[in-house]
Amino acid sequence: MAVLAWVAAGLCLLPIGAVTLAALTGGLETVTDLAQTVLPRYARTTLAMVMIVALGTAVIGTGTAWLVTMTRFPGRRVLEIALALPLAFPAYVLAYAYTDFLDHPGWVQTSLRDLTGWGPRDYWFPEIRSLPGAAMMLVLVLYPYVYLLARAAFLQQSATAYLAARTLGRGPWSAFFRVSLPIARPAIAGGVLLAVMETIADFGTVSYFNVQTFATGIYQSWFSFADRGAAAQLALCLLMAALVFRAMPHITLVSGYLLPFFEWNIWGILPTTIIVLVAINQPFTLWMLHSFFLNIPKDMDESAMVDGCTRFQAFRHVIIPVMWPGVITTGLFSFLLAYNDFAVTAMLLSSENETIIPAINSFLGTTQVEGKVMYAVAAVVSATAPLFVLILFFQRQIVSGLTAGAVKG
Repeated sequence: MAVLAWVAAGLCLLPIGAVTLAALTGGLETVTDLAQTVLPRYARTTLAMVMIVALGTAVIGTGTAWLVTMTRFPGRRVLEIALALPLAFPAYVLAYAYTDFLDHPGWVQTSLRDLTGWGPRDYWFPEIRSLPGAAMMLVLVLYPYVYLLARAAFLQQSATAYLAARTLGRGPWSAFFRVSLPIARPAIAGGVLLAVMETIADFGTVSYFNVQTFATGIYQSWFSFADRGAAAQLALCLLMAALVFRAMPHITLVSGYLLPFFEWNIWGILPTTIIVLVAINQPFTLWMLHSFFLNIPKDMDESAMVDGCTRFQAFRHVIIPVMWPGVITTGLFSFLLAYNDFAVTAMLLSSENETIIPAINSFLGTTQVEGKVMYAVAAVVSATAPLFVLILFFQRQIVSGLTAGAVKG
């Protein structure tokens, strides 16, 4: 058991060590130029994105969780499932649909011009490809993290405290803010931290919306300036800041692997990318399972050993059956993180081996290359349909695992 624990710890520390080593061996020319030009803007934009997404996911996730937990209305069961479905939509895919619908040539503005007879300069419409637009996309995709955790916390609360507050003269809002919300605060904070981690790590959505964040700076340092040291130094700076939020963004951790993979001629192939995704997602997996294990009574393990079981037998026959909902929940979340990943797969896989999310980006084309819109639409449907079915099918297991304690604050 101790050996396995050290192996898991090594997998968690490997990406951090790779980034640190790459940062210390690089020069300072490129990163100095960036610090004097665009780096302050990257930092301000990233901070603004984090604050908007944190606030938006907290409000929407907590509000919807309270609504479906403490009220009764027709269609509540359907709404409970529907509110978790945004997990099935990669943020980049939703961003493509959002801009196609609301942009100047999109259906909304075209219909507005047809109905009013206005020309392109006769009306004002909010800028779609902007920081608020990108933040909105991330909020709409990431709020289920807060929703699922807050819902599990509200379900475990006794209604007696809330009803007692109402009996003593508190209104619904006052009872919620003074009684129910403080009890659920650790779970809400855990969900917000997950959303913050995804926001810091996001590259596909912000690049599609032309928003310059730390993640785009790391990507450009490597692929535009071909400066591996500068990319690793930016990644290390972002990682140190992200650790304040107990987050480990993927875009920062993958930077340390790029040059060794090129030198060893293993860049662009699927097996090495899978290994990197496993190593990067390992801290998140251990965090979830650790929180779940804390809720398993130690007496169960000790009682099994008193009855003659070895530690391994007690783990196999007693602990594993109890922890199974948490394992399913953790596995599903890890699968979603890997399936929806844009930055890691875009940086480590060649065009011949790219996954479906980066493929959508290539189908959209650039200012120099004409896109294949129908291919992009087909890819969007292919990307979201399996996740949609997965969330529908396993939604009960996800909620059961969270309620059982898999990711409590």
